Amino acid sequence: MKIFSAVLVLCLSHLFFSIDASAQESEEPRNINIKYIQEDSVSITLNESFDMIEDSCSQIIRFTHFNADEKKFYGAFTDVSRLDSNVILTQGLYDKSGLKQGLFISRYVNGNLQAKGRYKNNVFDGKWETYYENGKPHTIFIAVSNSIIVQDSWAITGEKVVDNGTGEYMVSLANDNDGGRAVWKGKLLNGKPEGTWQLVINSNGLVKVINTETFKDGHFVKGIGITGNYKNASRVVMMPPEALPFLQAENMAISSYPCNANTPMFTENIIKHDDNIYLDAHYEANRYDFRSELFSSLFNKTRGNSSPFLGLFDIHLTAEIDELGKFKNIKTAGTADIGMESAVISALHDMPILKPATINGKVVKQKFTLTYLYDKKTKHYSIDYKFLPLNQH
Repeated sequence: MKIFSAVLVLCLSHLFFSIDASAQESEEPRNINIKYIQEDSVSITLNESFDMIEDSCSQIIRFTHFNADEKKFYGAFTDVSRLDSNVILTQGLYDKSGLKQGLFISRYVNGNLQAKGRYKNNVFDGKWETYYENGKPHTIFIAVSNSIIVQDSWAITGEKVVDNGTGEYMVSLANDNDGGRAVWKGKLLNGKPEGTWQLVINSNGLVKVINTETFKDGHFVKGIGITGNYKNASRVVMMPPEALPFLQAENMAISSYPCNANTPMFTENIIKHDDNIYLDAHYEANRYDFRSELFSSLFNKTRGNSSPFLGLFDIHLTAEIDELGKFKNIKTAGTADIGMESAVISALHDMPILKPATINGKVVKQKFTLTYLYDKKTKHYSIDYKFLPLNQH
């Protein structure tokens, strides 16, 4: 078996990125390889965000054909779980030019269906279905001539928010540099944007409008953003690449963190102890930022609480994050009234579902604590939270 260093086949920018990441995150040089199995058949080790990473802590292995000169995949490919190669996470086909063609099916690491649909010449083609990690449906859309028409969409709670092309629609994009979550939101009519749409950043409970666009009869009219007014084309993204993480593998990007390092993009902690690997509950990189989501949800729920008491609420909370990534067994203590306690509990339930904790790849529960101090009169608040160590359970 031939083994070549990843930096030999990646573009120069990835080479510099790899060196920078090594210098910042680890004193030891990183060893990330593309393994040639036979001729141009290769296996590539990836993390859950589909960035290349060291074999020892990878979660995904891609088996594919790779054109090293053009840095493109071609032919049929399969992504499997490193812990169980019988678990197929992604299947699809690239043509000789590296364009996606035909049926693609992707699954979450827990085995639940993530998305299925067809590509034609690298763009969505026909009907697509996407799902939440808990198995509930997310969105059904139809792609025709580079245009996406949303048929139906559901909130993570199971509530249907778009029915037969009509309703409120929201598209989450990658986090910005400050950890804030970018979201396009507005109304749909006949599956297309209608009226006013806004791109907002929600960071630590502060909402900032970045772009505003106007649509009429499904057609873009005008927009205004940080660079001024524009009428040439809409910036709204109806189905961002982040919704299908397997697309990231095409970039052949090296992960910004090595094994045994805390990732800067999301609340995660990987610990190796006594031959065991402990992985805290977390959000995927570029999806959500736990701290921002928690602060925003708590602030929005508690500031609107109708309790007549004007004083300092002191809430101490314990909970479990279960095997599905949901907050369960929430218990509170402190000096808050029932209304405020209910608001805090509701805030946890409203947060996006986490990827659950694991020990040696096996999903487990994790204990969580939260202390929330809130002065309803001044609107000042303090939040302290912890994911309790898995090796102390």
